[in-house]
Amino acid sequence: MGSIDGRIGGVFAGNDIHALVEDGKVEGRIGGALIGDDINIEYSMIDGTIKGRFGGVVFGKDITGSIGNDFVNARIGGSIDGHDLNLHYDGNTVYGRCGGAVGGFDVIINFQGSTATGRLGGTIDGFDVECQCVDVEPIVSAVVIASAYYLYKKKQNHSSSGGGTN
Repeated sequence: MGSIDGRIGGVFAGNDIHALVEDGKVEGRIGGALIGDDINIEYSMIDGTIKGRFGGVVFGKDITGSIGNDFVNARIGGSIDGHDLNLHYDGNTVYGRCGGAVGGFDVIINFQGSTATGRLGGTIDGFDVECQCVDVEPIVSAVVIASAYYLYKKKQNHSSSGGGTN
C-alpha cells in the first residue's frame, strides 16, 4: 500500500494532503477533518484512464482523463467551470500546467526517493510542495498534489467574490 502525505503552502495558507494508494485507487483527504475535501480516484495505467472525485457529492469536482507512467491529460471540474490538467514526467520531475494562460497555474514537482518538493503557481502567488510519496507513481502523486492546489484556488476565488447585499 502506498501513501501521499504532506502539505502544499505554508502554515497559514495551504492544505494538508493525506491519501492511501492501493490497487489503482487513491482515497484520502485534502485539508482538515472539518474543512477539506475527500479524495476518491481510480486509475489504470494498463487502460490509460483516470476518473474520480475530489470533495463531496454537491460541492466536489470530478476528474476524468488519460494517464500513463509519464503523462496525464485530464479535466478537473466541469466543461465550463473546470480546468485541463496536463502533466509530463521526465527524469525526476513532473511539470506542466493546470488551466489556461489566464486563471491557470504551473506545476513543477521534483521527486527524490519518496520526497516530493516543488512549486505550484508562480514565484509570488504560488505554493511550495513538501510531501512524502511512498510506493506511488510520481505522475499519480502529482495529480493529487496539483488538484489540492486547484481546489484551494477555487475556494479562495469563491470566498473572495462573496455576495453583496441589496
